Amino acid sequence: MAALCTVNLDPDVFPEPEKFKPERFINKKGELFGYEKVYASFSMGPRDCLAKNLGKMEMFLFLTTLVRNYDIENEAGKPLPSLQGMSRGFHVAIPYQVSLKKRD
Repeated sequence: MAALCTVNLDPDVFPEPEKFKPERFINKKGELFGYEKVYASFSMGPRDCLAKNLGKMEMFLFLTTLVRNYDIENEAGKPLPSLQGMSRGFHVAIPYQVSLKKRD
């Protein structure tokens, strides 16, 4: 089975893929562009995932609800998480702990 998520780490598609760069998808006016490349994880073409739109909507709702309701912070005195990741058949994040504080 192909690990389609690895396209997000391809330097030909995303120069410096290990760096967080919102300017890849947000122009100077704050408008989204080019983000369709990120969704290659759902596959592409005539055999793409049937639930792709549902998955994108659920990701958006989950992340916006989380960011809207909580301050997400690194635990005091601990280093920031590594962006290197690890390989377990495909690239995954190294587990780390964050602190969520409910916003008032």
